[in-house]
Amino acid sequence: MEFNLIPQPKAITIKEDFFAINAYGYICIDNRDLYTCISCAREAYFSSYEIAIGTYHYAPVINIYKVDSGVKEQGYNLIITKDGVSIEYTDAAGAFYGFMTLNQIMDTIAGAPGGDINEVILPCCIINDYPDFPVRGYMLDIGRNKVPKTEEILRLIDMLAGLKINHMELYIEGIPFAYKSYPEMWEGKDVMRGEDILIIDRYCKDRLIELVPTQNNFGHMDNWLYKEYRHLAECPEGFYVGEVFLPGPRCLNPFNSGSLELVKNIADDLLPYFSSSQYNICCDETIELGQGFSKETCEKKGKGKVYVDFLNKVHEIAASHGKSTLFWDDIIKHYPDLLCELPKDSIALEWGYYENLPLAENCKLLQDNNVTYYVCPGTACWNTLLGKTGQMLANITTAARNGLAYGAAGFLNTDWGDCGHLQSIATSYAGIAYGAAMSWGHEENEKADLAVALDKHIFFDKAGKMGKFVLDIGNYYQQEGSHPRNITLSFRLFIEGLRTGKSWVEGLHPDDFYRVEEYIRALAPIIDETQMQRPDAELIKDDYKLAIDAVVLLQQIGLYYMAKDSGDDNMLQRSLAKLVDKIPCIISRTKELWLIRNKYSYLDVSLEPWVNILNDAVKESKTTS
Repeated sequence: MEFNLIPQPKAITIKEDFFAINAYGYICIDNRDLYTCISCAREAYFSSYEIAIGTYHYAPVINIYKVDSGVKEQGYNLIITKDGVSIEYTDAAGAFYGFMTLNQIMDTIAGAPGGDINEVILPCCIINDYPDFPVRGYMLDIGRNKVPKTEEILRLIDMLAGLKINHMELYIEGIPFAYKSYPEMWEGKDVMRGEDILIIDRYCKDRLIELVPTQNNFGHMDNWLYKEYRHLAECPEGFYVGEVFLPGPRCLNPFNSGSLELVKNIADDLLPYFSSSQYNICCDETIELGQGFSKETCEKKGKGKVYVDFLNKVHEIAASHGKSTLFWDDIIKHYPDLLCELPKDSIALEWGYYENLPLAENCKLLQDNNVTYYVCPGTACWNTLLGKTGQMLANITTAARNGLAYGAAGFLNTDWGDCGHLQSIATSYAGIAYGAAMSWGHEENEKADLAVALDKHIFFDKAGKMGKFVLDIGNYYQQEGSHPRNITLSFRLFIEGLRTGKSWVEGLHPDDFYRVEEYIRALAPIIDETQMQRPDAELIKDDYKLAIDAVVLLQQIGLYYMAKDSGDDNMLQRSLAKLVDKIPCIISRTKELWLIRNKYSYLDVSLEPWVNILNDAVKESKTTS
């Protein structure tokens, strides 16, 4: 028998006997300190059972006890015999993860948790298991318009706990949080409050997940610098990326005392709500550093030195709150001579989201310089609406392989919200699950059947179709005639609209856009053939149907440019008519589904590209008809 667990354990031995676990059993723990996490693990599957937890019973159904040897940190031995279930552990995490594996075995045998089940027949087996990476993380971007409701984050945490994730971050670069020092920045917006963080932090802690505060403090500060604090910007009027000028500021001026005051006040307002001893200060993509106010000093001291000096000042602010720091390493790794100036208790985050990233040479550089670091791949769902399955699988696999080869201390899977975070969280589930699996056991999970595991333990699809559907629909980008970096062509056209997107379709043919539509339409009916046993099954279906309709409609923008190029007036009018007809429904459905899982916050900002396309299509329809 195959359990198709996720993560797949290090070793499984199936025996011939069976054990009947029933609704009136007993869980024996040998240490009362285990109660909270084991209670949470029990609720993950046995919430409808009357299985009690205690420290002694003459015949427990599930016996959890500590052993002195034979089990690694965070590892466990799960033993099912004809007489009962035993979980051997050396630390609380091992006991918890052993129970979570038992839950997944129950998924496999009995289906989704929460049903009215009196007895489940379990095959006898021995599972020996432990993780490859001691830190296995997931980061969700809440800084680009989409701020999930607290109850939605708690549901996500339950999934992460079941996947043996032990580190979580909620990434902030805008103003999704009610900063006490800056009420003018968020008043009137539906943002996250301190009490929300306290609830989430406690929920994580009970499930052995460290909730790490994450706030950009150097680059990616455009939401702060756009108006009120523009005077703190390195380049208030804009900056160059190569030969391309980008209007508007993004990076703090490290020599303006107000910059450090802003960073300090943000930390003072945010950090007290987190029990974590860490703080991800980010400090990435300071692209314009040295182009503005710091230009002269950067030329004298070196841009790298200016960067690391400011990073150290942010670290000192974190240290004043009793926290060590994590930071993205995209800047500092270009100055290897300065790696020795990093704070000794900091952790570098080596990120890269394409098939061959992060590079082995970058990981080796950090290892050779004794820099503690995590590898950080991504779910590849941002800027896509439906995901990029092939890129996600290859990127996560590369990160796990290189991290293991060059001594990474952890694995942080990232889930960004670029350009308005319009993708549904459901499109990230495959990437979340695969990242968890590969960070737990690279060798055991690289060739595991991800589609089946998704059906069994994430979507709980009795029809066994949702997992493969999600992976297949996430490869729509491979049908596109062009492949821009970090975004699908369809989403690029969405952002550019009918004004500036022409350059992205040069050299393409109408068939390139018909091919994408044909691929997606062939898969679309499968969503109604699924039989997901989740409370939010219909919502997941609706999320995917909206994303499918949106991506199909976006092909009309490509066809619009094809028609403009060729002078095909009929194609032009058809494309404009479809955009005018269908965009209002897309906007309405987006609002409806967004508000089920998320706060209102900055929804209107995310919808602006749709509104712009609609207005332009209406205008051009009138002038060309």
